[in-house]
Amino acid sequence: MENHGRSNLTEQGLFRHLQGPTNPLKSRNQGSKAYSAKHPQALAKLSALPVSKQIGAALKATHDNQCVVLTSSNGSGKTTMVLIATVLDSLQSGIGVACTQPRILPTISVARHVVQQQEVELGQEIGYRIGFD
Repeated sequence: MENHGRSNLTEQGLFRHLQGPTNPLKSRNQGSKAYSAKHPQALAKLSALPVSKQIGAALKATHDNQCVVLTSSNGSGKTTMVLIATVLDSLQSGIGVACTQPRILPTISVARHVVQQQEVELGQEIGYRIGFD
């Protein structure tokens, strides 16, 4: 399968990207792209997640396959860390990223959690849709 212009983001590259002074997910219409003072704490929590050590392998799987199913224990970072990495990885190509959840409440909860972690507005760079209406 083609790479479709995606970068080859690694674990180290992801955290370098997230440690930068500006937030690459914030669009121009949201004003300042700088991270808040709370960002280092959120980043420390993300980097401590078990999945953070496997981001490179997860992203390679998304490059090589149309659909990827990840399994791991609860709280390992599958939904948040892999989603953030995939979104950052796809910024160059403009390819959309979808994360599915089996029920409405987890869908809303995950979107709000990632929005809060990444300091963006819900419905701009990150959002959710129920039933694909």
